[in-house]
Amino acid sequence: GRPGRDQRLDAALVGYLPSPADLARLAGLPEEALPREQVRTLLFPGGRPRLLETLGTPLGRSGFVCVPLFADELAPGDDLLGHTTRGVELASALGARAVSLAGMIPSLTGYGFDVLRAVGTTGAVTTAPIGLADHTGPTAPTGPADHTGPTAPTGPADRTGSAVPDTPVVTTGHAATVVSVVRTVHAALDATGQQLGALTVAFVGLGSIGSSSLDLLLTRAEQPPARLLLCDVPGSGPRLKELAENLLDRGLVGSVEVVESDRGLPDTVYDARLIVAAVSGGGALLDVGRLAPGTTVVDDSFPHCFDTSRAIGRMERAKDVLVVGGGLLSAGPADRRVAEGLPAAAAAGYLAQPLVPDTIASCRLESLLHASGAAVPLVHGPVDAATALAYWEAAEATGIRAAPLHLLTRTIDPDMLTRHPWSS
Repeated sequence: GRPGRDQRLDAALVGYLPSPADLARLAGLPEEALPREQVRTLLFPGGRPRLLETLGTPLGRSGFVCVPLFADELAPGDDLLGHTTRGVELASALGARAVSLAGMIPSLTGYGFDVLRAVGTTGAVTTAPIGLADHTGPTAPTGPADHTGPTAPTGPADRTGSAVPDTPVVTTGHAATVVSVVRTVHAALDATGQQLGALTVAFVGLGSIGSSSLDLLLTRAEQPPARLLLCDVPGSGPRLKELAENLLDRGLVGSVEVVESDRGLPDTVYDARLIVAAVSGGGALLDVGRLAPGTTVVDDSFPHCFDTSRAIGRMERAKDVLVVGGGLLSAGPADRRVAEGLPAAAAAGYLAQPLVPDTIASCRLESLLHASGAAVPLVHGPVDAATALAYWEAAEATGIRAAPLHLLTRTIDPDMLTRHPWSS
């Protein structure tokens, strides 16, 4: 039956499980300890989406509705769309008034437009230059970002939004993610006592998240970076030059250099003292060992585009770089609870996962903002400048701030910053 009034959701995130290998790594178990089909049968006995946990926040209660798929199984098509649609329907039955889409789901469902059509929801459509695709889409293994995904329709955006009665509105989660990246950059600069205007800055991966984060960062900056580098996959040069010309024409930056990656990042990227990355599927694209002392990295890649163990090890031992994730925000105290009826073994494993306290994934926060009545547009398609600014202002108005500086679940201790040569 339906949950009691105090258990009803205000919003939800529809997502999926990590790959079995990543799931085992998170649980501290060998991969063979979590057989794929055994886990699927345990969690999804009917083969349908399931509520795994809820998160109580000052903005309302959010649920994580998981589809019976692992990250390494995702592909565009009717299978993913069907599971996602059923996830939205379950969220609606649990009371959610707004739903975000996690990880790669937006890019694999036409930036969420396929989901809108399937559930009968309409809403605000954000637009951006054609070709700027979501960084969470599938990519060539040798480059930072994918730009082959579906593009948003052009034309004025409808920011009113409407929905079929009792159907929650759907939003991709990308605008809140852009805010999260920029707020994390600000927090990292504050922690290290640096000014953006004094730095060489490199953006690696200029898809929807990367390009929108760059635009918002420059729009909010008192001074532009001393030097700006834009880096993306082979063949991206013409598109990056067009982006650079747009930034120059708007007076957001004084000079821009464009470079393309190959199997790794070009040497010039390692000249930067601030590297912001938003790439997908590229493996260990960034070599932590090549970072110059005093370098800060903010990464919203999924998964991270470097060896996280090496990054944490260098921060613990040498204490000469700062490497952090960019996808979490804090909206105040967060009460995390496992959903009722979850198998005991699954509940125990879920609760055993370490988390950064009182934080929420930025994509998940986007639907909570909608459910709370914030004056922000729904997001379908790449995030345009006006939408990013609207979410920035909503975050300001509701007291949302950057999460504590962290990498994975490891919070960066103050003593890990004491020997950084930032002043040099």
